[in-house]
Amino acid sequence: MTAVPRRVVWYDAAGRRHEADQPELISLLQAAEQSLPSLPAVVAVRLPSGLPCLLATLACKRRQVTFVHLGGDTSDAREQIMLRIAGATHMIVPLPDSETAFSVRRLSLDGAFAPSPYAYIMFTSGTTGPPKPVRVPHRCIDSNIASLVRRLSLSRDDTLVQLTPPTFDPCLVEMLGAAAAEASLIIPPPSARVRFR
Repeated sequence: MTAVPRRVVWYDAAGRRHEADQPELISLLQAAEQSLPSLPAVVAVRLPSGLPCLLATLACKRRQVTFVHLGGDTSDAREQIMLRIAGATHMIVPLPDSETAFSVRRLSLDGAFAPSPYAYIMFTSGTTGPPKPVRVPHRCIDSNIASLVRRLSLSRDDTLVQLTPPTFDPCLVEMLGAAAAEASLIIPPPSARVRFR
């Protein structure tokens, strides 16, 4: 999957609106891809919803680097369990004073498992015990996104809204679906509330 959304609208922590068109997104994505580690790698993404999270997700997907999104409200103990189970080798964190970039740092975890050939790893909530990994191969997410784009007839003329947090896998459908269709993507501010009628 090499497509990029036609346009992305997102909001920073202060609620200011930002926008990037496809040529700018392609440039930012190429820079993001260059910052990723060499394969094999499992990258933990500790970014809130926004353009850097989208760029990290698309860059990992394009480079076939396995990624796992960590929640911003995850306890240190839970995060350490998730990192070890996933076999994380690197972590992507926000770059201070930047609305478009992130920083990649190498992790050194004792007892980390070997990296795996999956597109991404999500974790269960862990309410009944330790969080459990759900590993999703590239072919599964690729076929799901292709089917979604085809069934909904998504195109460059459409706009998708990212309503779910990066730790919940429907978020990947929103991000990757917009990219595959080259549609626009709106990432509302975290404080936004959506009401369905």
